[in-house]
Amino acid sequence: MSSVQDELFVWSLTRPLWQRAALKLLLLSRPVSTTEVTHLVEICKSGHGLASPFAADVLSKDDLASESDADQPVHLVSLIHHRGVNALAAGQTVEFGPNLTIVYGMNASGKSGYTRILKRACRSRGREDILGNVLNDEAPLAPQASIKYKVGEDDTPLTWSESETASTSLAAVSVFDAHCASVYIKDKTDVAFRPFGLDIFDKLAALCAEVKAQLEREQKAIEQSAQTMPVFADGTKIRGMIDSLSALTPVDDLRELSVLSARDLVELKTLQNVRRDYQSADPAKLSRELSLQADHLATFAIHIDKISAAMSDEAVARLRKMLDARNALKATVEELRLAAFTGDVLPGTGSKDWLRLWEAAAVFSTTAYPGEQFPNVGSNARCVLCQHLVHESAAERFKHFLDFVSSNAQTDLQKMETEIETHFAPVLGVTVNDAEATRCMEQLVSDEVPFVPQIRELLQGSERLQGEIRTAKAGTGPMPAVGVSASSESLKTHIESIRRRASELIASKPTMTKENISTLNELESRSLVGEALTKIIDEIERRKRLGAYRDCIEETSTLVITRKSTELTKELVTDQLRDAFKDELNR
Repeated sequence: MSSVQDELFVWSLTRPLWQRAALKLLLLSRPVSTTEVTHLVEICKSGHGLASPFAADVLSKDDLASESDADQPVHLVSLIHHRGVNALAAGQTVEFGPNLTIVYGMNASGKSGYTRILKRACRSRGREDILGNVLNDEAPLAPQASIKYKVGEDDTPLTWSESETASTSLAAVSVFDAHCASVYIKDKTDVAFRPFGLDIFDKLAALCAEVKAQLEREQKAIEQSAQTMPVFADGTKIRGMIDSLSALTPVDDLRELSVLSARDLVELKTLQNVRRDYQSADPAKLSRELSLQADHLATFAIHIDKISAAMSDEAVARLRKMLDARNALKATVEELRLAAFTGDVLPGTGSKDWLRLWEAAAVFSTTAYPGEQFPNVGSNARCVLCQHLVHESAAERFKHFLDFVSSNAQTDLQKMETEIETHFAPVLGVTVNDAEATRCMEQLVSDEVPFVPQIRELLQGSERLQGEIRTAKAGTGPMPAVGVSASSESLKTHIESIRRRASELIASKPTMTKENISTLNELESRSLVGEALTKIIDEIERRKRLGAYRDCIEETSTLVITRKSTELTKELVTDQLRDAFKDELNR
């Protein structure tokens, strides 16, 4: 029967790349940080074209606890430390008795250092990184120790180092300490005892929920940035394409339709002149014109409501509160930066641009030093940027850099920046005064309605407010104290009056032929689509992104994870195993 570890690795090969990276993080037996969750989200998005592709550090055979191939009992005999493990003395030996060995001493005397060696060499769920002597000014040496063990009655010596493949015989020795205990007591499970490794499935399912929540927040922001489409005449080819607009709508077809030839332009002008000639004598035609005018103004009213909601006093107050919170976090981070970056450092160290440089270096480090923690300051390690050897002073500086980047305040600031981008997008992304709005304003001026000044003030005030909010978001100006808004009720009343006029004229018969009407509608629609082509293409791209986000969110489904967990639990947690475990607890 294959082990849980084997089953987990084989099953991981069928999972998306981000879940394979998540499995590797979960094997570290520590909480996955917010930054790491965001990193998993980016890996997921890159698989669907929503982010740039980059290498992911995924689960490998070397990350799993080995399984013993020894068919006889395995006993530890001794452990000799040579170098590189905490502050342990070189040549110091721990000998193990045949039944029980007690190692005692004061705090920080080195007891845990020997345990860390055994957890790396033997079978352990909660492996830990091994650090050198932090009090030693010299560059840390690569950890090395000698382990003597018995397989049956035969003594076997082993020179252990982190770079060497683990002994399969030592996998029969299980190492358990407080760091490992959380696997068994922290999480709720459906059985009293779960074989080594099954807890990973529960944690992966929980991590899927975090990734899903972040994806859904980003998806919602995109859903709220829908473009307002122009109104095209019924029955036209463009109207059919806009009504059925999707991520699959061919952009090239739209571009082709948006270009009118010289002949088309002559015909369009001729038909428009004919229409004007007939309007005064053709009530039915005038009725349709009024209905189309009302449709345009109805779309404009929706636009007014959307702007008023995005630019209201309440909306501006919410955005101002977020910027105040960000500024407070920035001040905290700046204090940390001044404390961490002492000495001769370049101006701007610790800034947003510097953080992007650090993150890029961390990604490249996974290629330059696979399996090594970034920054790698070990023996003969080189800086991934300048590629010079990392000497003592550089290693100390890297430590300060890492402390700063890993701080809670920095993580909170990054999270706040993401939330600001999400909440500011509907305000800064809306086009206040486009060609359609200009046409509607011209129509309202022509109609001599009394509420034109209020709408003009809203449009002008919104554009001014957008600039002030954009400046405040960039940190180069204050956030506006109040927003702008205007009621669309007067406009809607005007629209209803236009529709009533159209209804009163509907009984008349048109004088233009159906063929001319159809041709004119097609040409005007094509002319209009040329003006709105960028907006339409942006809407297609938006729907493509929404489709990609749906694919990403589908990958967070825990159904496959639950099914595999249940399958292995039923296979491995037998009645015999449950009874044996209960007997052990009752002793």
